[in-house]
Amino acid sequence: MSAHAGIQAAIVAALLAAPAAAGGNVKANTTRPVASSSSSAVVVRMVQSRAATPQMLGAGYDWTTAYQIDCLARGANGAADPIAAVDALLDLVWARLSTLVTTGLGVMDVRMQPQIDWTLDDAETPLVAATVTLQVNHRTTATTLAAWT
Repeated sequence: MSAHAGIQAAIVAALLAAPAAAGGNVKANTTRPVASSSSSAVVVRMVQSRAATPQMLGAGYDWTTAYQIDCLARGANGAADPIAAVDALLDLVWARLSTLVTTGLGVMDVRMQPQIDWTLDDAETPLVAATVTLQVNHRTTATTLAAWT
C-alpha cells in the first residue's frame, strides 16, 4: 500500500472508531451521493500530492498531500437553519482529526486547514456539507511510494 493510501486508511479508521462518525457511514473516495435512506455520511478523499525534489541520490521524497473530509447530513424539511443538521457531525470529525494517529506512515506533520467550506443542496430534504481539509507532510522512499520508516 502506498503511503498516500495508508494515511487515508488511518483517517477513515479514526472516523470509524467507536462511536463511529455518521453511524459508520464513512467512505473513501466515493463519488456516489448519500442515499436518501441515510441521514449522514462522511467521505474522505485524496485531493492532491506534491513532492519536493530529493536533495541527494537515494534520498526519500517529501510529500504534501491534501485530504478533504466531507461531513454530510440531511436537514429537516423547512428547518430554520439547515446548517445545524451537520454541526454535531462536524464537531466529532474535527475532534477525531485533531488527534489522528499516523505512526509508521512516514508522517512528519498533520495540519488542519483553518477553513471549513459549506455547501447546501436545497432539495426536498436539504443535504448540507461541511468540508475540512487536512494537509499531511510525509516522506516516501526514493524508489517507491512506500512510507519512509
